[in-house]
Amino acid sequence: MPFLVAVLVVLMGAFLFTFYKDQQQQRLNLRQATDQTIQDLMASEIRHDISKLSAALEVVIRDPILAEAFQRQDIDAILARAQPLFDRLKAQHDVTHFYFHKPDHVNLVRVHKSQKGDLINRDTIKSADSSGKPSVGLEQGPTGNPVLRYVYPWRSDFPTRSDSAYFVEPWRGELIGFVELGIEFT
Repeated sequence: MPFLVAVLVVLMGAFLFTFYKDQQQQRLNLRQATDQTIQDLMASEIRHDISKLSAALEVVIRDPILAEAFQRQDIDAILARAQPLFDRLKAQHDVTHFYFHKPDHVNLVRVHKSQKGDLINRDTIKSADSSGKPSVGLEQGPTGNPVLRYVYPWRSDFPTRSDSAYFVEPWRGELIGFVELGIEFT
């Protein structure tokens, strides 16, 4: 009889151990699947936000009045033209940052905030400058929150909305500066 009890205890222990390990594996699998789903959703959301920022910048750089104001570095004219656009982008597309930077990376104007004149030394502007093409990246903002930034090198011969060459590659001509939009994740 004691032998039978010992066998039953061993079998019960083996069953409980196997059941426990199986439950742990199921929890791990569920956690990994959940993590992957969250990563996929975030990547999809970021791709969507990049598309929004890109489309908005395509409109901005083809505004001849804004282009002329930027070339003259006329802050009042830039703000008069860009502020209503920023207000709409903020309300409809959660855009939180709108900048105009000089070719030397010094900020000319922040549409979203009344600070200017500081050197912008982020990777996105460096990449846009070195490649001559738009640059996008997720960078830490001054508040510590991540900001999805899209930086466009604005050149003197960008086609305007009325030009037939609307979709030509815009990275030709003299660099007049950089325009940047961003979405801060809070």
